[in-house]
Amino acid sequence: MLRRILSAAGISLAAILISASPAHAGTDIPPTYSPDMGAGGRFTSNGDIFRVCDLKLDGLRARMYMWRSDAPHYLPGISNVYLGHVDDTTADGSCVDKGINIPESYEVTFKICTFRASDRKPISCRYSPPGVA
Repeated sequence: MLRRILSAAGISLAAILISASPAHAGTDIPPTYSPDMGAGGRFTSNGDIFRVCDLKLDGLRARMYMWRSDAPHYLPGISNVYLGHVDDTTADGSCVDKGINIPESYEVTFKICTFRASDRKPISCRYSPPGVA
């Protein structure tokens, strides 16, 4: 009898250990704006989507520079990996999305800027708070 109980308990414990853990829920980055309010951006963890928006018809473009950590966010001593940049030149209220496959639990951040294309100069920039893919 005791053997049967222990055997049943072992099966239950094994089922708990083998069962899949729930999907990791990332952390979105809420809208972040350049100090001059000419550019805006956000990060959505579901799909790893960066969105950049040119908010003013001022001859400048919106540019977002993107980074991710080089290890999961819960490890100490991590550094950042530059993922590139994306521009929105529309100034018509539409935005540009860029999807980048980022490993789960990796921290992401971006810098949103109004940007003068003629001399490749950022004008007004702000860093976002961190998010998690």
